[in-house]
Amino acid sequence: MKSTPRTEPNHRILVIDDNRAINEDMRKILIGDSSEPSDLEADEQLLFDDAPVAATCFKVDSAFQGQEGLSMLERSIAEGRPYAMAFVDMRMPPGWHGVETIERLWQACPDLQVVICTAYSDYSWSDIRRRLGQSDSLLILKKPFDNIEVIELACALTRKWLVSREELNDLSRTLASFGCVDAREMAYTNLTSGRRTGLLWLREVTIHHSPHVLSFYVDITDRKQMEEELERARAGAEAAARAKSEFLANMSHEIPTPLNGVLGLSALLNEEDRPDDTHSMLQLIRASGETLAKILDDVLDFSKIECGKLELERTPFSLRESLEWGVELFRMKATEKHLGLISVDEDVPARLTGDATRIRQILANLVSNAIKFHRGCSIEIKAGLAPEGAPDGKCRIRVSVCDTGIGIPPETDRLFRPFSQVDASTNRRFGGSGLGLVVCRRLVEMMGGTIRVASRPSEGSTFEFDFVAEVPAVAEPVPAPVRDAELGPMRILVAEDNQVNQIVTERMLLRFGCGTDMVADGEDAVRQVQEEPYDLVLMDLHMPGVDGLEAARRIRSLSSAYSKIPIVALSASATIEDREACFAAGMNDYLSKPLALEALQKVLSRWGPGRKSDDCNFESAATSYVDNKTKPPQPVSAIS
Repeated sequence: MKSTPRTEPNHRILVIDDNRAINEDMRKILIGDSSEPSDLEADEQLLFDDAPVAATCFKVDSAFQGQEGLSMLERSIAEGRPYAMAFVDMRMPPGWHGVETIERLWQACPDLQVVICTAYSDYSWSDIRRRLGQSDSLLILKKPFDNIEVIELACALTRKWLVSREELNDLSRTLASFGCVDAREMAYTNLTSGRRTGLLWLREVTIHHSPHVLSFYVDITDRKQMEEELERARAGAEAAARAKSEFLANMSHEIPTPLNGVLGLSALLNEEDRPDDTHSMLQLIRASGETLAKILDDVLDFSKIECGKLELERTPFSLRESLEWGVELFRMKATEKHLGLISVDEDVPARLTGDATRIRQILANLVSNAIKFHRGCSIEIKAGLAPEGAPDGKCRIRVSVCDTGIGIPPETDRLFRPFSQVDASTNRRFGGSGLGLVVCRRLVEMMGGTIRVASRPSEGSTFEFDFVAEVPAVAEPVPAPVRDAELGPMRILVAEDNQVNQIVTERMLLRFGCGTDMVADGEDAVRQVQEEPYDLVLMDLHMPGVDGLEAARRIRSLSSAYSKIPIVALSASATIEDREACFAAGMNDYLSKPLALEALQKVLSRWGPGRKSDDCNFESAATSYVDNKTKPPQPVSAIS
């Protein structure tokens, strides 16, 4: 097999600049002054006994406009003596500017090495890269340039041109001697389409008793670009998901904080002796705040479900008590409507294990819709075992909510879509986010069931959902309701950084005869606990500096005289992870914002001085969860 001849070195350089002085300077730098004595190097060797450094003999041609430079390049290619590189000025009025000139040059000779020479540019470097593409054949040289920079660039780039030309030949010679090559990825230059990427296969074969190298080259440039685009899209999607999670985390804290002030202050004012017209306005303020809180809960729940971050609890509960809770929640809104006819089949187990909170949430949405679209007849709730059955140790429960409201048209495909209602007129008349039923459907599916609706216009609707719950072999104890105790004089430390929430909490505590001290961060809370005797600490989780969790850990690490004080978390977020973090940090209980007077009273009764010794052991409430992984005490909220 004949060896492939090597490509000859190429030191031909094209300078394209409208300034003739620049062309002359480039020529002098790269070629030198012809008036220099030709024996200067020999004299230097004689005087200093030092071997001379061989100078590269560049061949420099000049063009004063981009069009002229392109013509010279095309002529050199046709004559078989192409240029290895070009120095191109950026501004060359009135013809092509530098970027357009380089585009034309690369169309004629894609492997031409180019250096942009400019003092300033109408294009930023990112603009140049965006227009010319990501190329390893492009560099920039700022004016005024240094002679050494010009010489080094010329030497390096003419050598690079030679290496790129020899790459395929060298690869064939080297790899053929070792047998074969399979799917080696490498870059190459196409005269029409520029820089490409491909996979190379090499085989040594014999044709007519003569050895040959058989090569296959598959262009994968488009595939590589698609893979890069997919990777960018994946990275963008991950960044968007992170941004969404961060946004939801911020909103779940920031929005309920002022909402707590609206609901708390309106509730306090509504209980004071005021004129009837003022009471009606305060009730409207509170109703508007509760509507906003409901919409916020739906949006956050929907977003958590979409992100796969919503987890179900496993706690013992009574289905009948959960259904009765759903009725009592709306009793005041339905005083003129026959709400509350509940029937539970006898074959439904008295105790189940599952997420009672989410079941109540589903029921609350369905009952709320039934009341909203009600026309004055009846609402009935039924529960029983579904005929489909469930795996061993579990049962499938079917719950239906029937009403005699306005009904739903047959086209119900929009009903379970996000942010949609049956029609636009419904939204205008009754309001709502259009997320309630969507959240219900997702929650039911997470519990292994389905939800459906049967309805006829003007005759009412029946919403029916299934869910799978565990049946404990031994009846698990359901947490006993908190016994209201007589609240004696209590001194309470409130750690809360929001001034409005400080006022709301203080006014609520004053209603129960409690004395309060306020601090705005966790570090002050730890110090205050050591300086003053308190019966209870209400600790906000999100505070600047030392947050509530760290403050609770520091208090629990104090001496026994201070570390045994009950600590109740205050937070707008009520996720399982947040509650577990509170109990793991040593807190004893949990209050969700917006605060309700009833919920606050239960917490004071549970942990105040009037509690009985067998009510709650606050010393072990948190430590038992951490040490023994037992269930933490149930959080107290507005729906407790």
